[in-house]
Amino acid sequence: QLNREGVALAFSRITPVTPYVVRYHFLYGDNASYSGMARYYQEYLLHTGVIKDKLEDNQMSMDIQLIGAITKKIKVAGVPMNRDVPVTTFQQAQTILNKMVSKSIGNISILYSGMINGGLDYSSPSKLKIEKSLGGHNGYLEFIRYAEQQDCDSFMDVDITKIYKKGNAISSRKDFARTLNKNSAVVSSFSPASNDARYDRMAVLVNPIRYRSVVDSFLGEYGKHYNKYLYLSSIGESLNSNFDEKDGLTREEVKVLTVRELKKFKDAGYQIKLDSGNAYALEFADSLTNVKLDSSNTRLEGQSVPFIGMVLKGYVHFTGMPLNQSRDYKKALLKVIENGAGLHYLLMDAEPLVLTDTKYTDFYSSNADIWMDEIQSVYHKLNQDLGTLSSQCIIDHKQVKNDLFQVTYENGTKVFVNYSDTDMKLDNIEIKANDYTVVH
Repeated sequence: QLNREGVALAFSRITPVTPYVVRYHFLYGDNASYSGMARYYQEYLLHTGVIKDKLEDNQMSMDIQLIGAITKKIKVAGVPMNRDVPVTTFQQAQTILNKMVSKSIGNISILYSGMINGGLDYSSPSKLKIEKSLGGHNGYLEFIRYAEQQDCDSFMDVDITKIYKKGNAISSRKDFARTLNKNSAVVSSFSPASNDARYDRMAVLVNPIRYRSVVDSFLGEYGKHYNKYLYLSSIGESLNSNFDEKDGLTREEVKVLTVRELKKFKDAGYQIKLDSGNAYALEFADSLTNVKLDSSNTRLEGQSVPFIGMVLKGYVHFTGMPLNQSRDYKKALLKVIENGAGLHYLLMDAEPLVLTDTKYTDFYSSNADIWMDEIQSVYHKLNQDLGTLSSQCIIDHKQVKNDLFQVTYENGTKVFVNYSDTDMKLDNIEIKANDYTVVH
């Protein structure tokens, strides 16, 4: 069937059977604003138990995501072959963490990516294998112990929704999700540097029916050896249907399967960090990362508001995309401040040249030594200015001038954020260009 533009349309034979309910709640007076909407949604999440207790922190949170191993073509006896190349070993990760602690950077969470089953281009975690090139099983145990001594949480990055390599008894026939044309469903990687897709790094989506067996197998192995901290990445934001004729599933049915597995992790006592965090996953998350703090900036969007910050602030620790991967570092940092988010940096120990002729050139700006002084400076300034607001809710947000925004917290503190290239003044309060001012 063709539409009016002559584009072929395809329809699924799977009929959704889940009832849909739309609720309306009307806001009046001072509450009839996006700030009022955020407050009401926060109250709704509290009432339904999705978010619970207020945070008790008075310190800026810091996510440090480390890249473990990458895949690179290396000549072996003159023949180019793909090999796992370490860019941050466990010993090097200890050194990075030690430098941060020595610079009095606190409240650190380590998100260790690319450390299992082939590095960043991993195979299914149904069978767990710590990368030998990074230090193997014993090296990771030693790193966990060191991180605990530094009062730092270390999260292994595990993704059960997609894979980059076959292996670990994975069958493309039954273990991959299917598109409408019955091909294996694939998804491209996202490049925050270019704000575009990377089609040279394609992952295959796992059939949601297989989530249970993957999780059970993974937990059976992981639970014997390691800590109770897991970064489950995309399961918090990805909800993929499956158009397989036998195992066909709607997104609503996949949500049920996803919640079942998240509950399994939670009931086993794990501290869970998720990407973004859709509403159905939020109640299982102890913290969130890679939260979208800005709009997609399409032509239809006139202005970006920190709606998610107004909902989560004071109840859930959350950070945005890695600051050193953004196209506009200053603006990204101001978005962190406007949303009340924590800091997030993506780092590796190796020199950037190791990424030449690989699929990971987006990570050129990730060398830990290059960024260390900047991270120290930003952390201490924001922690001094905003750390005490970590347990405070945002009660109001408004634009007071072009490119000048005011964020009001429940304790009366106001944060003014200036996105313009010129200094501004408001009621004798001076806000420097591309900067912020806190008024207690």
